[in-house]
Amino acid sequence: MKDRSQVLKINFFQDPLSLDPRKESDPVTCTLLFMLYEGLVKKCPCNGRPVAELQNTDSSSPYYLNALFWDESKPEANRPQECISPTLDFGLAKKIVQSHDRKTYTFYLRKAFWSNGVPITAHDFEYSWKSLLDPAFPAPNAHLFYPILNAKQAKHGLCSKNEVGVRALDDRILEVRLEKPTPYFLELVSFCIFFPVPKHVAIQQNARLDNRFDAFVGSGPFTLKSWKLGNEVHVVKNHYYYQKNAVRLDEIRIMIIADEATAYKMYQKNELDLLGANISPFALDMMDEIKSHPDLKIVPVAASAYISFNTCHPWLSNIHLRRALGFSINRRDITEHVTGFREIPSVHLIPFSMYNLNPLHDMEQVNPESELKIALSELGITKERLKELKFSYFSSEISKKTAQAIQDKWKHSLQVDIALDERDFYGHFDALRNRRYDLGLGYLIVQYDDPMNVLERLKHKNTPVNFTGWENGDYASLLIESGYQQNWDDRMQKLLQAEDILMRELPIIGLYHFNSSILLKKNVSGLYISPIGSIHFEHVRLQ
Repeated sequence: MKDRSQVLKINFFQDPLSLDPRKESDPVTCTLLFMLYEGLVKKCPCNGRPVAELQNTDSSSPYYLNALFWDESKPEANRPQECISPTLDFGLAKKIVQSHDRKTYTFYLRKAFWSNGVPITAHDFEYSWKSLLDPAFPAPNAHLFYPILNAKQAKHGLCSKNEVGVRALDDRILEVRLEKPTPYFLELVSFCIFFPVPKHVAIQQNARLDNRFDAFVGSGPFTLKSWKLGNEVHVVKNHYYYQKNAVRLDEIRIMIIADEATAYKMYQKNELDLLGANISPFALDMMDEIKSHPDLKIVPVAASAYISFNTCHPWLSNIHLRRALGFSINRRDITEHVTGFREIPSVHLIPFSMYNLNPLHDMEQVNPESELKIALSELGITKERLKELKFSYFSSEISKKTAQAIQDKWKHSLQVDIALDERDFYGHFDALRNRRYDLGLGYLIVQYDDPMNVLERLKHKNTPVNFTGWENGDYASLLIESGYQQNWDDRMQKLLQAEDILMRELPIIGLYHFNSSILLKKNVSGLYISPIGSIHFEHVRLQ
């Protein structure tokens, strides 16, 4: 008998955007999707279990693996004896085989079921991935599939979806062929956009899975019981989940409360068990109290705040103007007086947790005042004209204070008065995506634990998450070349050369790297925050 009710209470600052893992990737939506679905592999701490040895028959190719197995012969029910990496575990795949040329993966699926009792098959994966690559399907992160053979061509309508390198060999075997070796591919498929949707349900509902709360079917440790928009999402344990015995929670009740102060008061009154991270921000006027709170936990994550320049704007196409505005900002002032949770000020986009770049080195080599003079001369405009520019941000307390601090620095260090433009969350990122903005404050949270996830966003100007409109042939070539390198150091050298181009041309510039700061009740154990900042509740238990 359980010693207490296993009902966890948390908060989202907004409703999730969809129940369809193919469609959205914002932190709130992803947190729900990680509860409700599972992929071939999953994010999970290894917790001392051995990492499956990469059986390497080619000493020049450390990425080659013969096979990874989930050992089902062991007596410990439903637990792997080995994991894939310190942060990746087997999910719906129980065995993974990679070809000698590192361009084909074969996934052998375990016996598992959808939450309605129907078997999960390789055909669900093939359907899900190929449907996302339909040119008409709304998938802003479809570029994550582009390592797969012909995926990009299919998304752009240049070939049939049948030519995409994904096929179910039978109900339990999925074959995936890649354009070129992709060392981070298993990290990639651990992200929720690669989670399958139930083909039998999607076809019946004409692929509209995002607004059918009453007919939800998932594959994860929890399943949806109800959703009252703007009020509460209620999920319960999925009794068809293949590892159901490891799931200790019976329910998760998710409040939808946008007001930070209200959410904090509820936490203080024990009406919430968790607060913070990127799903329920803290109220800035309560930061001092929160910093000294005994429940506070701070975890480094691969995420960055940045300023995006719309290089399609005739003035912001000028490198010197971008450098003047980008390098004149006092980042330490923001991290010490606005955010305040030991964030790392940095001009770089690649998070500190991924690669230790000198955070502010480039600032020492740039004179913003001189850059501004050159820009004004080349553009043939006066400084006063720059007040026509607008700096956009979305309407959260921390974003507003950050934007105000940057605006104030521009005014006092460069005597440039740029107006602020506040929009709601959806409106802001829609404007960025469609380049209806001048300068924009943004937040980058990586989707897989590899620097490529940051750099590939700017590989092509038409990528939906490239808000800048910038592209560079040498930059794109270096990213492609990195995939063919035979060891990590050589690969990183190519990626760092690409990052150097990014820092020279500066279509986007970092502000700081995040930490994930949460308040967590003492009786809550087993919560996992992955290196990319995603929050996982599969092993949570209330003591």
